[in-house]
Amino acid sequence: MEHFWQRLADCSIPLPDGGTKILAASAGIAWTEPDITMAHLMYNADVALYRAKKQLPGTYQIFKD
Repeated sequence: MEHFWQRLADCSIPLPDGGTKILAASAGIAWTEPDITMAHLMYNADVALYRAKKQLPGTYQIFKD
């Protein structure tokens, strides 16, 4: 995971005016379990995403109860 985030931080997008913008992203990760529905899995990933955004934008969080 860390390799992905470092590569993302090293990327930039050229703009028409000659400037550049650095890419950033936040992510929420949730693991499935035998009795979990897809809707619940997506909910857990969403919770983790908002935790990542709140803690430090441009990072990821893994869902934990």
